Amino acid sequence: MPPCEPGRSTASKTGEIRNQHSPSLRATAAIVSIFSAACSPHQAGGENLLPRDPTDAVPLALGQPEESRHSRAVRAGPRKIGAIVIAVDVHILAALWRVVEVVAKRTQGRDEHGKRVQIFRNAKTRKEAQRILDQLKRELHDGSFVEPSALTVREHLESWLEDIARHRVSARTLDRYRSIVKCHLVPGLGGIKLTALRPGQVQACYSGLIDGGLAPATVQKVHAVLHSSLKHAVRMRLISRNAADDLALPKIRRAEITALSDEQVGRLLAAAEGTPVAVPLLCLLTLGVRRGELLGLQWGDVDLEAGQVSVRRTLEESSAGVTLKEPKTARGARTLALPQTTAEALHEHRKAQLEMRLRVGPGFNAGELVFPRPDGEPWRPSNFARACQRVFAKAGVSCRIHDLRHTHATMLLRQGVHPKVVQERLGHANVGITLDIYSHVSPHMQLDAAERIDAGMRKALAGS
Repeated sequence: MPPCEPGRSTASKTGEIRNQHSPSLRATAAIVSIFSAACSPHQAGGENLLPRDPTDAVPLALGQPEESRHSRAVRAGPRKIGAIVIAVDVHILAALWRVVEVVAKRTQGRDEHGKRVQIFRNAKTRKEAQRILDQLKRELHDGSFVEPSALTVREHLESWLEDIARHRVSARTLDRYRSIVKCHLVPGLGGIKLTALRPGQVQACYSGLIDGGLAPATVQKVHAVLHSSLKHAVRMRLISRNAADDLALPKIRRAEITALSDEQVGRLLAAAEGTPVAVPLLCLLTLGVRRGELLGLQWGDVDLEAGQVSVRRTLEESSAGVTLKEPKTARGARTLALPQTTAEALHEHRKAQLEMRLRVGPGFNAGELVFPRPDGEPWRPSNFARACQRVFAKAGVSCRIHDLRHTHATMLLRQGVHPKVVQERLGHANVGITLDIYSHVSPHMQLDAAERIDAGMRKALAGS
């Protein structure tokens, strides 16, 4: 495009007017003719890359007839001055300052096709245009610049699930992530452009989930998925900041721990007699292992002579089927001492399995699982839970399988076993977790401590 001639009105260089809103023309005529000032030679080599104030330019003649003004130019093509392009759009009847900065992240600021890579931003005033230009330069310099993209939140979440999460979490966790994305995130945020996502929109989404009856703990899981995916987007320079940072999350009320009494334990074990889950329930109570850890035990992990069992894997159920995997944490892999009653029950259980293999054939329980189904195949944890619930109902006990683990820990703490030992048996990462979860046992432990110090003081006083 040929250079602009100083002093020449923009109106004489533009095409036919199509907008008929003459009042707006009168209001904006003074700023529409900006190109004579824009092309002033003072811009070359100067620090300020912006043209002079557009009101310094020659305005349109306001006294001309409306048809004459309309027949004159109202859309002036952009004029590039240094790193600034100034344009006037007839359809909105406003002066737009278009900021252009060459992206120098590719060789000599060009893409793979040799075309110059540029960034365009619109501003309504010279001051705003200068501010945008300065911001672009800062972003390009510190690497925080994000190229405009039409990628939506839904598309990003789906890509993150397949390309990142699928390789980092277990199959069961991936199933849960996919459910969270499908049921909670896509309906609320999926249609928003990723680069346009703002913290307020995310906060409103969480508020809607809570109002819809979703538990605070579940909302926090939703937040964890979204935050992790947006964190990856920041690393990939898809967005400049994580919109899920620093949000107000609902408080989680810790559920009360349910631990069975000695009388309930007795009823439960009596009701389990003769069922396929009799020995498994005994092990859950006396070892404190998780359901998946119990179902993942193999006979190679059990040393009946030494009275030990090693937890080395867990059985997991997902949409992909039933699989064995390593424990989630290093502390999860542990060796536990077997109580005598449990060792004897396991000995009889092993004997019954070998007899069944002789009758059925060598293919029975080919995986050498300690607790397979009656047909020798691995239990699905959900089916195992249903079998246990039938026993709970028969015993008149209202609890979950995980409550047997709580019962194990509570029994040990009430009998004065050191919390560090309890932590090691449960496989907690540190003893603080154990004490925090089982704080309900603290009053009993405090009373026991008081009785013991009292006995010690009485003995000391008697000796003096």
